[in-house]
Amino acid sequence: MSSPGATLRLSSGGTQGRAGYRLGLAAAMLRCMKRFLPLVASAGLLVALVMGQPAMLGVAALALLGGLWLTKAPIAGWPERLLALGGVAMLVFPLVAYVCLPVATGLLVGRFTADARWKVVARPVEWLSLAGGVGIAILTYVALPGHGVMIDLVERALFVVEGAALAVIAVQLVRLTLAPHGHISRIVSFRQQ
Repeated sequence: MSSPGATLRLSSGGTQGRAGYRLGLAAAMLRCMKRFLPLVASAGLLVALVMGQPAMLGVAALALLGGLWLTKAPIAGWPERLLALGGVAMLVFPLVAYVCLPVATGLLVGRFTADARWKVVARPVEWLSLAGGVGIAILTYVALPGHGVMIDLVERALFVVEGAALAVIAVQLVRLTLAPHGHISRIVSFRQQ
């Protein structure tokens, strides 16, 4: 593998040189993202859970999605779309995210069970997505026939459960990307298109 400086050198010049430079710059940025997205996701989830901020959880969910995508985690299809929608919705309209995130984590359970790297987190994610589903049912009851009594408490509990499910996935992502010696592993390859 070439060094980062070698990828940024301009070739013979002209249009081809600029394209090579841009491609090298994009590759260097992807390498940097691959190293730091799992750590950003973990730190963002921790801050979101401590502060109780849905917007921070949305940013952390999007960073987690980027890290999962770069490490080729088995998330393709609806789980990937729902995680993205949940992350964006948490920034704009948290009630949509309250539905998207438990469904996405529930869909990931079967895929995590089938993948040896992710099998460790399959059961905790399953239980947390079940708790999220129960939380959605309770939130629906409290909002409609319950006339909004204790709705803030139910929303906060659902927020903690969904944050915990994302935190379990983020911890496993960090474990997979860190080498045994404590620095970023070079084993994780870029996602091929």
